[in-house]
Amino acid sequence: MDYKEPYLVMFRAATDALEYLQDRQERLARNVLMMAQWEAERLVISQPSGEDEVKESNEESGEISSAK
Repeated sequence: MDYKEPYLVMFRAATDALEYLQDRQERLARNVLMMAQWEAERLVISQPSGEDEVKESNEESGEISSAK
């Protein structure tokens, strides 16, 4: 599973939120972090799981997987 893109989403949001906090814009900081959390979660959930990748690999090679 690749976490690079979700990490970057959260890192950028944290940077932006810190700037908002310096300007005493707490509500904007909170909103930026919440939106980034939702986006990062969406990115992680939309990735195939390790089990999916193994299953696809086995199907391509003609092997039958007994793992559940």
